[in-house]
Amino acid sequence: METSEAVANPRLESGVDIGSLSRWTVDRAWEWSRVCGKFLRWQNEHLLFGEPSPDERQEHKTALAWLLRFTRLYLVAVADPEFPDRTLEKELRGRLRQLEDSWLEYCDEGATEKEAERELAAMFPDEHGA
Repeated sequence: METSEAVANPRLESGVDIGSLSRWTVDRAWEWSRVCGKFLRWQNEHLLFGEPSPDERQEHKTALAWLLRFTRLYLVAVADPEFPDRTLEKELRGRLRQLEDSWLEYCDEGATEKEAERELAAMFPDEHGA
């Protein structure tokens, strides 16, 4: 009896019912988006409006790098045409954009120098070999 019941209602080792796996996956993706939102709020409080220590800046950079990696992974999954919640693709594309903007603003020190160099070259083309 136990074997036929397991076949009728299969479960993954995690206890997730295979029949509800798509709902579970959607829930995890929305949860990920909320985590990103909480991180962005923390970032504003501590980096934008605060005076973070070098250690806090490094922790921020490390966390942001991981958030970027996993948001890209989630985005691949939710962009699949068979993914059950089509609104998540737009949601996570927005989150990815926010996280990428944060990286450029707080972590990519070379981008600031490159942008300044481009602006100077545009303003003074004769002096920068343009």
